[in-house]
Amino acid sequence: IDKPSAAALKARKQELLTISNVPVGECPPSPPRTAPPTMKSAEFFDMLERMQ
Repeated sequence: IDKPSAAALKARKQELLTISNVPVGECPPSPPRTAPPTMKSAEFFDMLERMQ
């Protein structure tokens, strides 16, 4: 992965982590909006971890 993409992913991950700190009642139990609809949230974060 080129550096700009990696930086963007890292920033997006931070944003998602911030969003995930919101009480569950306030956000729908759906995967992160950046993930394909078929992908589970856990798999998505797993993938992000591997990219770093």
